Amino acid sequence: LACLVGYSFTPKPFLVVFSSTSLGFVLTVVVAFVYFNCIVSWVLPLLSFNLSAILCFGQKTYLQNLQRALFEKELEMTSVVQESMLPEKVSDDNIASIYQPASRCSGDWFAIMRSKDNRLCLVIADATGHGAPAALVTAMCHTSVHNSFKLLDEIDSLSAANLLWEINNKLCYPRENIATLTMTVALIDEERGVVEFSSAGHPPSYHLRQNKVKMINSPGNILGMFTDEPFSNKQVSLEPGDTLVLYSDGLIENKDKDGKLISRPSLRKILRNKANNGSVQSLGESFTEQLQRHNQDVKFIEDDVTMIFYRYEPASLPAASLEQAS
Repeated sequence: LACLVGYSFTPKPFLVVFSSTSLGFVLTVVVAFVYFNCIVSWVLPLLSFNLSAILCFGQKTYLQNLQRALFEKELEMTSVVQESMLPEKVSDDNIASIYQPASRCSGDWFAIMRSKDNRLCLVIADATGHGAPAALVTAMCHTSVHNSFKLLDEIDSLSAANLLWEINNKLCYPRENIATLTMTVALIDEERGVVEFSSAGHPPSYHLRQNKVKMINSPGNILGMFTDEPFSNKQVSLEPGDTLVLYSDGLIENKDKDGKLISRPSLRKILRNKANNGSVQSLGESFTEQLQRHNQDVKFIEDDVTMIFYRYEPASLPAASLEQAS
């Protein structure tokens, strides 16, 4: 069989020269056998190895692409679930918000709630870290905030500091220092014209009155670190037309294409210039445009940005109540 196959693979001119004699025939058979043996021993294994390498590389690339596609799908699902935990639509004309995630999964979260005695509660939070782990913390935050708010409201113990205390203990269970985040709570009594602030390591809020901008800082440790951490309330009186601004630290930590930040002095200046420019929705739209200009041509946005704007306009209150509130 080897002779026949080798004979078929041997070049015909070579066979013509040696096939005229019996010795030539024997030499032809030997050469054909050696020729065939070389093919079987060297060429075929080499081809087999290259084919195997190509198949393995193709399979690895396919698996990598499949894994990447599944990961992108998971991020998309995470983003959809996370956005579903945000207020679907702000029905109050006195409230506006901005929510700009730096990536598909955000570490920022906010809520707008009303108590049974019609007090308005604004909550803004920023989880430690970025991406999917931070998004998971915001999911825990969403559950903790709403359960704590409902509990305290039912037992008539709702205050900004009590809400932070209850949320913190829920985040610390069963282990401390696992789900950590900063948060600010603003509990607004619109009938009395008083807002109650309490903060857990979050950037200070701002109180705008005409052309004056006042920083509201209520110090407190971040949530999720230690059980039974105390928090304090800070009350601020409101006058008709006053505006409150709550924001996450991405507003002042993201750099533009030249590496510049929106510093706190710059933020105060922007707020002062925009404080009386129309409605609170116009203020939110103005800040959205400001952020778009700041982030223009930036390849990588480092942090999420969330802002809440509230305008105190108690038009339905009687005149005596307005005078008392001011």
